[in-house]
Amino acid sequence: MLPTLPHALGWAAATAAVSSSFIPSGVALALNEAASSPLQGAAASTPGATPPQTLDPQDFPPMDAPATDPAGTGPAAKSAQRSPAWTFSAFMHTEVATINDQSRLNPGNTIFQARDHGSYVETRLNASDTFGGDHQGRWQFKTYTTSSSTSPSVAGMHSRVDELYADWKAPRWFATVGKRRINWGHALGFNPVNVVAPARNPLDPSFATEGQPIGWVGFSGDTVLDLLVTHAAARNTYSGDRPRWGARWSVPGDGKDFAVYAFGGAPYPDGRSFPAMLGGSFSMNAMPGLTLYGELAHFSKNYRNYYSPLGTPFTKSGPYSQAAVGSQLDLGGKSSAFVELFINGAGYSRQERSDYLQALDAGIASASVGTTLSDFIPLALNRQYLLLGYKKEYREKYSGSVNVLVARDGSFSNRLEAAYAMSDYLEAKLSLQHDGGGRGTEFGNSPTKRLLQLQLIASF
Repeated sequence: MLPTLPHALGWAAATAAVSSSFIPSGVALALNEAASSPLQGAAASTPGATPPQTLDPQDFPPMDAPATDPAGTGPAAKSAQRSPAWTFSAFMHTEVATINDQSRLNPGNTIFQARDHGSYVETRLNASDTFGGDHQGRWQFKTYTTSSSTSPSVAGMHSRVDELYADWKAPRWFATVGKRRINWGHALGFNPVNVVAPARNPLDPSFATEGQPIGWVGFSGDTVLDLLVTHAAARNTYSGDRPRWGARWSVPGDGKDFAVYAFGGAPYPDGRSFPAMLGGSFSMNAMPGLTLYGELAHFSKNYRNYYSPLGTPFTKSGPYSQAAVGSQLDLGGKSSAFVELFINGAGYSRQERSDYLQALDAGIASASVGTTLSDFIPLALNRQYLLLGYKKEYREKYSGSVNVLVARDGSFSNRLEAAYAMSDYLEAKLSLQHDGGGRGTEFGNSPTKRLLQLQLIASF
């Protein structure tokens, strides 16, 4: 149950080449749907820290408004007038990369064969409508397609149905079935309790990940209870075709929210027990403008490979925990900053990381690197990570953000982004990803040192 990240973290590219968990950078949906229970209400206000969704259970939300439509006059407003409501977006990405030829993940640029420049095209289609008396039901469909033959981060053509589900609601009950995203937890960057959805990129957490096939029932009173079943555990690095189930019980309040979680599943086909999770999370407004939050997840089994000094793989099998704790400060003027600490109990210690990299070097030398390379798990080569971020909006047309991720081994991964809404229908974005560190560090082995990307986005 270890996190895997999208290719927006460049060093994940070669890992995906051998683990077949390919999610290109820029392809994860930019619509940030913090899908907490629709019955949760607006009790806790946690700016930017994935608070309970402020959703009236008497109604369903409209289609997600893109960032280029802050006044509700562009694509989202036009979409609300259609039946069914729909939006279409086209993205043109141009990239320039600095390849890291010393990377163990992609030695000599021979595994992933990344290009140092190129472009790709991405399209998205979102559609939604209500049905039944008093709009008691709603269906939603989201998909995207991307294609490239030259991009540093995207190869070939990829198409995916991201969400396709139907909802039903009553004053105290809510039910949904289909493929959709659910976000558990309150943390802003890391998200250890959210085992229901693929792990997000902490440097760009607004990128939404693929939904999962799910059945979900919720009941709301003074507290909120959610029950779900699914056939895919997103962080399960083994076969995901066995049933999984989970529950969340949350207590919303004035300026605070607390929740506990449980997630389990049937044994793996080889007989090993599923790593069940018990966890909790909270968010609270400590003072005006200051939000504190945290998550703790405890897993019953650890099936990750570790390596002896002789390069022999072994597993610890016992339980482990992951935790994230942080705070966000509202700086006024549509600007905010946050700091977050992530502790991964299944991560490598300094000696374990050294033993693993030595085994990886031996595999590279003998051209038998496949299995060892697949154990290069993002955000798990260290046990502590520090994440800092700042974002600012200006005059509803300009926005920018800076995120810095530092690992315990001293390596780092930074992301800068600036956006300009030229109109309600057209937006430009410029981003720079910079990874660095020594060759014996996590981010120092990124296949790319720098990735500069320009996006032109048209929405209708």
